Amino acid sequence: MLKINATKKTVQHIILASLILAIIIYSFYDFTHLVNNKLRAQTQTLLQENNQRIINTLEKRISDMFYTLNAISIFVREDPDLISDRTLKVLDKQTNINDFHSLSIITKDGKGYQSNGKMIDCSNSDFFIKSMTGGNCVASLECPATNSAEHIVFSVPIYKNDHIVSVLAGFCSTNIFSELLDIEIFNGKGYTYIIKQNGQIITQSMFQNDCSNYIDLLKNQEFERSYSLNKFVGDMAENKSGIMRYFKNGEPHIASYAPAGVNDWYVLTVVPARYVGSQTEDISHYALFLVLKELVVLLGLLIYVVYMQRCNTRELTDTNQKFEALTANIPGGVFRYAANEDWTFDFISEGLLQLFGCTEKRFRERFDNRVMNMVYQPDRNRVLQDINTQFARKDSYKLEFRIVSEDGKIHWLFDRGQLVKDTSGRYWVYVVVMDITATKLATEKLRLSEERYRIVSEQSHSVIFEYNLDTDEIFYTKNFEKKFGYPPVTHHFPQSNIQNNIVYSDDQLQYKNFFASIISGEKNYDEMECRILKSDGGYLWCQIQVSLIRGDESRPLKIVGRITDIDKSKRENERLKEASQRDPLTKLYNKAATQTLISNFLQDEGCDGFHALLFIDVDNFKGVNDNLGHLFGDAVLSRISQNMLQLFHPADIIGRIGGDEFVVFLKNVGSREIIMEKANDLCKVFHEIYTGNDQNYRISGSVGIAIYPTDGRTYKELIKNADFALYLVKNSGKDRYAFYKSE
Repeated sequence: MLKINATKKTVQHIILASLILAIIIYSFYDFTHLVNNKLRAQTQTLLQENNQRIINTLEKRISDMFYTLNAISIFVREDPDLISDRTLKVLDKQTNINDFHSLSIITKDGKGYQSNGKMIDCSNSDFFIKSMTGGNCVASLECPATNSAEHIVFSVPIYKNDHIVSVLAGFCSTNIFSELLDIEIFNGKGYTYIIKQNGQIITQSMFQNDCSNYIDLLKNQEFERSYSLNKFVGDMAENKSGIMRYFKNGEPHIASYAPAGVNDWYVLTVVPARYVGSQTEDISHYALFLVLKELVVLLGLLIYVVYMQRCNTRELTDTNQKFEALTANIPGGVFRYAANEDWTFDFISEGLLQLFGCTEKRFRERFDNRVMNMVYQPDRNRVLQDINTQFARKDSYKLEFRIVSEDGKIHWLFDRGQLVKDTSGRYWVYVVVMDITATKLATEKLRLSEERYRIVSEQSHSVIFEYNLDTDEIFYTKNFEKKFGYPPVTHHFPQSNIQNNIVYSDDQLQYKNFFASIISGEKNYDEMECRILKSDGGYLWCQIQVSLIRGDESRPLKIVGRITDIDKSKRENERLKEASQRDPLTKLYNKAATQTLISNFLQDEGCDGFHALLFIDVDNFKGVNDNLGHLFGDAVLSRISQNMLQLFHPADIIGRIGGDEFVVFLKNVGSREIIMEKANDLCKVFHEIYTGNDQNYRISGSVGIAIYPTDGRTYKELIKNADFALYLVKNSGKDRYAFYKSE
């Protein structure tokens, strides 16, 4: 009975031991399975977080590169000559300061002038075409020999007067992104790539040089169930994120991929599975070992399990500490919030707290631990709408909004968020924010500067123009039509302004020669005055000032100029000049003006002609003046002057050089007979002048004549000889004329 009981107890013990052993085996099996799943999920999360970190850092790096290029482009466009030696030297200096190995200004025809002195043809490059349409562009340049990315190029448009005039491009080594990828994950055993959707590798972690195309690398590899190369390629084609598991040279690998948000680029993080599953394998070995041991080692097994759990906890804690250290060093802040109705904060980095200038406790209290309460009140509805709209299309968003720090200052933040589902099925949003206040202020300052320039241009009384010699196109500011009353001609400059009589006929030759000297490069600056047509048919006196902009090899490239209305001052000056040359009584030229006009004519256009100088003296004028009064004498002189003006051609020069002495200079007379005819008519003029009924005060005119060039080649010679001829007339009865005869 005892034996039966003992046997029964033994059986019970065996059953109990077997049950305990089965429970232990099952428990360890279940534990190993759970640990494996947890590690797989944690690996996936870490890989995704690493991808997201790289994407955010990549986007910030690209943004910084564009910011640098835009800052440089502002300097470049201020230089009238976009590709001057001075500009290229500044670009060369910038390559030493920034990460570019060369900078290039690309003109509209696609010619790139590099800071190192070389020239490149970018006319068919996608980045050039895109930037010429107003877009910033980053692209990889392939090496034809290896079909791999050799350089990274960043390009931005260069604006001048709201028009794109060229493109600024910066060329970098693909290693510029490598440093973003060399972050230790899984104790440095993981590595990261940036690839295109076609698999071409743009850049990769240092010391990784598997091949030039990652899809080609995977073509000969096996995949675990539910994973395949087609799915990987299809996800990239649809711009999706994902995980894949495959065997490389027989060794399992885990890879996480996500769109980089730039072109068709993808971020791909890979880690060998042995570095992920090593703990699981150890646990499985220990579990198998314990099954073979006696129940007496159960305590040791439990202790070991506890020990292993603590090791795992410490490892997880260490990983979390590293993650927190990483997020604390990001320029900005990082936080995680629950994707629930309240959007409550979970994790908040030290960087975010520093942005607000408060402790974590104060932060959570101030904003009731809710994300939307952190946003500046006027921006909340927009931010909420933008996030919901972007989440409806994809699992990420990016936007800008304002916050108010603890000291009351307003800051602008750039926010990039990613929706992630954890192993428990709960959704979290991981967010990286960066302070972009300085960038916003710089952008606003630039906008205000451009607006001031526009207002000044519109309010200026001058018309600004720019002529492109390559395209034969000329641009005028809007006030041209306002000033002249018609739209300007924009082609075939300057001939079109001459052919259409926009420039006054007497000024056209000077106008043509003026611009010819600038266009040919003979002069870099010049100015002139001419008359420009108005819509009513009249002409405005204008001053034109121009400067030449040269291109490569000092080739004339553009002309920039200003047209200023000087009509009022010009006409006033001419009126004053005319008044200063006229005798106030007779309105004829005064003595000084008469001498100047005749001398200038003889030195210039009249040097080869046949001319005559008539020296006239009014006979008996003193008696009229003394007996009939000065007012009467003045009236007589005025009448004589009016009659002489009617007698002679408007081109002839008529002047009063003394009280009762006059000079008439006949230009280009055909013969001596014509001079005699004019002199005879002149003598008759005096007979027609009324001096009253008293015949004692009748006046007449005596005329002495000198011929150019026989009697003299200068004014002084002619007036001297004409005076001598006049003297002979006076001494032989007056009231006639005589030619000078040399003795």
